[in-house]
Amino acid sequence: MTRRVACLVLAGPRCSPAAPPGIDGGDLAAAMAHDVYAVLMELDSVEQVVAYTPDWALVAGAVAWTATPRLAVPDASSVAAELSRWAPAEAVLVAPDAPDLPALHLAATFRTLASAGLVASRVLDGPGLVLLGLRLPAPDGLDASLEGLPPAGAVQTPPWRRIRTTGELTRLDPDLEGWEATRQLLGAAAGPPVQAEPC
Repeated sequence: MTRRVACLVLAGPRCSPAAPPGIDGGDLAAAMAHDVYAVLMELDSVEQVVAYTPDWALVAGAVAWTATPRLAVPDASSVAAELSRWAPAEAVLVAPDAPDLPALHLAATFRTLASAGLVASRVLDGPGLVLLGLRLPAPDGLDASLEGLPPAGAVQTPPWRRIRTTGELTRLDPDLEGWEATRQLLGAAAGPPVQAEPC
């Protein structure tokens, strides 16, 4: 049976530029990462992994369950290579600022990997990727930072949103299940379940 890995990639700005007045950007980034990790935990027959750059070390420790492997990487582009040191697998890399990402969206990416070597989900109305699915070991030279264009030859699945500006917070649907940590933070203007050092 093919080993399948869902990897939350904690990289990029530790202080979310989407934070509205009165909310710390570090707390918002941590809350969104917490919600994305919760989505990963909904998937059956999938291992969860958290890869993190140095600035995200405290959040990685707070977000992930104790048994979840954590991979320290120098930058986001190193994640695919680090995962490739594991047994051959299919992996989906997930951005940390998509708190309302549906688990079905992730599951569809894994299904597409059954017939495609690379799968990408672009950001809705913006640059970068929300998800990048690949078979391990990763192709040489693959840019897995989630901030660029889909890799050449990648099958594209439907896009989804990332929350990178204050205006994009309005796209979060209060009637949509999930994104509890982000919802709590924005609704109460108080600390989310995951606390981290201020930016």
